[in-house]
Amino acid sequence: MSAGLPWFGFGVFGIGASADVILGQAPVRLGPDLTLSFYYGAGANAALYFGGGSFFLADAHGLLGLEYLIANSGFSVYGESQLGIGFYGGAVGPAFGGRFGIIFH
Repeated sequence: MSAGLPWFGFGVFGIGASADVILGQAPVRLGPDLTLSFYYGAGANAALYFGGGSFFLADAHGLLGLEYLIANSGFSVYGESQLGIGFYGGAVGPAFGGRFGIIFH
């Protein structure tokens, strides 16, 4: 579960929350000293955007991501992409998303 300040384009920001579940993961070895964790899952986002008029967005999505655990730190960095179906006020359409961040373990 996360909360944040999403960006929807030039001059349009919002406040939102998401809930995701990781359904599976596997190591990805890129070298003798570099291993990433690949994961996949599903989730939902909801956000209220402001700027150029306000609007509400909600989506259900699948997700794919990569995570790198920083050795001896208790932190990892990750990047994730999302694809699903979005509900934009009275309209329905494809929803694309992504995020990157830091995780404290």
